[in-house]
Amino acid sequence: YRKFALKWIDVVCCSGKLCGEYVKSLGFDSGRTTFGHMVADVEDLNSRIEDLNILHTRRLREKLGVNGTVYLFVGRLIELKGVRQLLSAWSDFTINLSEKPFLIIVGGGEQEELIKKIILEKHLETVRLVGNVSYNDIGDYYSIADIFVIPTLEDNWSLVVSEAMACKLPIITSVYNGCWPELVQESNGWVMDPLNHEELVRTLLDSYTKRACFKRMGEASLQIVTNYTAKTAAKS
Repeated sequence: YRKFALKWIDVVCCSGKLCGEYVKSLGFDSGRTTFGHMVADVEDLNSRIEDLNILHTRRLREKLGVNGTVYLFVGRLIELKGVRQLLSAWSDFTINLSEKPFLIIVGGGEQEELIKKIILEKHLETVRLVGNVSYNDIGDYYSIADIFVIPTLEDNWSLVVSEAMACKLPIITSVYNGCWPELVQESNGWVMDPLNHEELVRTLLDSYTKRACFKRMGEASLQIVTNYTAKTAAKS
């Protein structure tokens, strides 16, 4: 159907390189594709993070009962976001750690009750399920995190990755996230297959052992994402 429909299409706005390769595989002329339209409010988020004071972030950490290294997930709680896979890996990842990191899950959706059940059944005492958060307050959660993880099973371009990068966070994402070739590099994160349990556990462990590098990697994230702003989208 898409190949047929392309006969009447003049230009395709692709979310990223992977999307462009898919469109080309349908037989569409790559000279009639454009890129760079999928962006988050990078500049505003970054300025909001910079304006938050240490006392504010400390209070939120205390409210959630988290300390040490904090991993953050932001997204809808649906099957395609890979949260079940993340929790399964989290259990194995943290079991032998003496100083255990925390995982904050922000978002709601049809799997919210299932996620609560998994947390209870697996005794995941270092996982915090926050629920839905207003966009005006989302910067608070990025500010208390040390690293962002999104094990999505299907996404054209996760805008939450851009948001996290604007807030100077390293990224763990999946091969099924269309934004990874542009946004996630060795300098600022990890790309893994969340359907491979052992690989996801290894990635979490590798990131944790390199937590001393998180600040430098977060700076790299910000530098990369400054090429994907509202202004660059308008130019494209």
